[in-house]
Amino acid sequence: MRNRFYLPAIMCGVLAGTMTTHAQVSAVVSSPTANNTTANTAANIVERQAAASKLLDEVATELDALRCVENRSMLRATTAGLFWERDDERARTLFRESIADLSAINFDESAPAYGLNNEQQAAMTLRQQLLQMVAQRDALLALELLRSSAGTLSWVAQFNQPPNNYDAQMEMNLAQQIVKDNPQLALKLAEARLEKGLSYEVVSILHQLREKDETAAMKLAKNVMERVRRTDPKVERQAFQTAIHLLQTFAAPNTPDASASQNTSGASSKATLFDARALGEIAEFIAGGLSVGAPHELQQYVPTLTPLIERYAPARLAALKRRAVQAGQHVDSSSRMYNDFNTRLQSNTLDEMMAWTTANAPAEMRGNFYQQIAWKALSTGDAPRARQIANDHITDPAQRRGLLMQIEQQSVQRAISENRFGEARAGIARLGTSDEYLSSLIQLASALKYKKDFETARAVLADAGGFIEVNMSGGRRMSAQLQLAQACAEVDATRGFEIVGSHVVKLNDMLEHAAALDEFQSQQRMFKQGELLINQQYGDGITMLAYNWRQTLQTLARDDFNRAIEVADGAARPELRLATRLLILQTVLQNRNDGQMPRGRVFGSKRRQRISFN
Repeated sequence: MRNRFYLPAIMCGVLAGTMTTHAQVSAVVSSPTANNTTANTAANIVERQAAASKLLDEVATELDALRCVENRSMLRATTAGLFWERDDERARTLFRESIADLSAINFDESAPAYGLNNEQQAAMTLRQQLLQMVAQRDALLALELLRSSAGTLSWVAQFNQPPNNYDAQMEMNLAQQIVKDNPQLALKLAEARLEKGLSYEVVSILHQLREKDETAAMKLAKNVMERVRRTDPKVERQAFQTAIHLLQTFAAPNTPDASASQNTSGASSKATLFDARALGEIAEFIAGGLSVGAPHELQQYVPTLTPLIERYAPARLAALKRRAVQAGQHVDSSSRMYNDFNTRLQSNTLDEMMAWTTANAPAEMRGNFYQQIAWKALSTGDAPRARQIANDHITDPAQRRGLLMQIEQQSVQRAISENRFGEARAGIARLGTSDEYLSSLIQLASALKYKKDFETARAVLADAGGFIEVNMSGGRRMSAQLQLAQACAEVDATRGFEIVGSHVVKLNDMLEHAAALDEFQSQQRMFKQGELLINQQYGDGITMLAYNWRQTLQTLARDDFNRAIEVADGAARPELRLATRLLILQTVLQNRNDGQMPRGRVFGSKRRQRISFN
C-alpha cells in the first residue's frame, strides 16, 4: 500500500500559505459566459470542430518539447486517441511513437532494489495503459505493439515470469476483441493459451467464435476437451474453476423439449460444441475437483451445481452432497451464528429479528447484528425505526454515531432519488458539519439540475459554497471548491469558472514549492526531469489537486470551451497546460456530454477570441 509520497507537514504549510497570499486572478476568467439559451446550429458545430482540431494540431506539435518521457508518451497517446476519427494514419503514428518513447525511460540504477523495482513497475503500468488506449481503437495494432515493445524494452521480461505473465494476460484480453475481425488469429492465441492450461478467457473466446466462425469454434472446443482429459482438477484449481464456467456456459437448456445436444446457450441453429458425452466428462472433471475441495468450496459450489451434476454425472452427486453436509458441520460456531442470522434476516420481521438477536446472539456479536437490522429498516424506508435501533441498542458510542450518520446520509440519498427535495434538504441539515453535508448538497443540486430547477440548484450550491468558506481550510478547502465548481456546470458556469480560475496562481506556486521539496524525496516522487508526473492521481495532496483542477475545467468546458482554454493556459507548467487542453478538447472532439456540444462558438487563434451566436 502506498504511503504519502511527500512531506505532509511541509506541504500543508505550503498549501495554506499560498491560499492566503494570492487573490483571485480576474484576468484569467474575464471572458463572458456563453449564452445558454442559444441552440447549436450545424454550422456552429462544424466551426467548433474545426477550431478544436486546429488547437489539437498545436498541442501535437508542442509535445516534443516535454522532457519527461512518461508525460510525453501518455499525452502523445491521448492526442492519438483524439485524432483517431479524423486522421487515423496520424493517430497510428502517434500511438507507435508513444510506445517507442518508453525506450527512453531512465531508471535510477543507484536506487535501492525496491526503489528501482517501483520505477520499473510504474513503467510497466504505463505501457499497459497505453496499449489499452490503442486496443480501444484497434486491437490488432495493440497486439502488434505489445509484441514489438516486449522485444525492445529490456525491463518488460521480468514482469512476464511465472506465476504472473502480464503480456500473456493482455494477449488474451486482446484476443477477445480480435475475434470479430480476425477469428483465425483469435483461435491461434486461444490455442497458445490453452497449452498452459484452461482459463476463463479461452471459454469467452470459444463462445464468441461460435457466433463468428463455427469451424474455428469446433476446433477450439476439441482442443479444450483434450486439455480437460490431460488435466488433474485436484492439482490445477484454476482449471477446476474454469471447467465450472465451461459447463454452465455450454450445458443444454434444462427444458422438457430440449435435447442434450442443444448446449449452446442460445439458438439451436448454431453448431453443437459439446455433446452429452463431452459434457459428462466435464461434469466428472468438476466432481473430481470437488472431491478434494475445501469446506468453503463445497458449500459454495455443490448447491448451485447440483442440477448439472445430476444431469451429466449422477453417480457422483450423493457423495458430493454428503461431503457438503460434513463441511457445514465443521464451520465454527461464529460462522454458524452469522449464517443463521443472515438466513433469518431475509424472511423475518424487524421485531422477530430484534427478539432473536437479544435472546441468542453473544454480546460481542449483537452490535453488528443490530446494525444490519437497522439497515434492513432503512432499506424499507423506515428511517425512524433505524434511528431508534441505533440509539437504544448500539452501546458503543463511536459505532452508534457512525451508524446514525450513515442512516441520515442514506435517508437523504433516498429522498433525493425519489424527488422529495424538501425532505432531503431537511435531512442534510441533520448531517452537521461533516463532509457528508457538502457531498449531499452537491448531490441534491445535481438532482435539481436534472429536473431543470436551476434556481433552486443555484441556491443549494450557494449554501455549499458558504459551508466550505466557514468549515474548511488548506488543501481540503481547495479540493472542495473544485468539487463545487464542477457542480456549477450547466447551472452557474460563471461562478464555476471564477472558482477554478482563482486557483491558477495558487496551483502554479504550490507546484513550484512541491517541485523543490520533491528533490529530497527518496520514494515515489511526484516530479521527474523537472516535470509533474501527469499520470499520477493518488493521495490528497498537490498531485490530486492538480488532477481535480484539470477535471473541473473539462466539465466546465461543456458550457464555454474558450473560457476553459483561457483558464488552462494560465497553468505555468507546460505538462499541466497540455494535459488540461487535451481533456478540454475531449468535450468537442469526442463529443463527451451525452451527445451535447459545448455551448458558444470558438475560434482557433492564439488569442482564442470568443464569438457569440448573436
